[in-house]
Amino acid sequence: MVSRMAEDSGDYDRDLGVIEAITFVTRSCPSGAVIASAERALAEIKSGGAAVMKQQAYFVLVAIAGWRGERARQVHRSLTKYLADDNTPDNTPDNTPDNTPDRSASPESASLRK
Repeated sequence: MVSRMAEDSGDYDRDLGVIEAITFVTRSCPSGAVIASAERALAEIKSGGAAVMKQQAYFVLVAIAGWRGERARQVHRSLTKYLADDNTPDNTPDNTPDNTPDRSASPESASLRK
């Protein structure tokens, strides 16, 4: 069975998942130091799960700054999009009250519902 990563090896326009992007770094980047950084990131994600994924994606993104080429651009774009997404685990709102007044019972909202 051929993996999806191997099948799509030439599709540089597709956004990658975080694990896939970091794995591509370990297989495609020519820098041993960057590869080691990506391997450490994968190990940290394996042990820490989603709670550490954003941090590790950032570390890899910083490490690949000098890497060039189509695959490098794809990985950089994918990790940047992931880090910018406010719905990823590190940026999800917690259950603390936000002190926003509840306007659902206000006279203005009652007139709007009619």
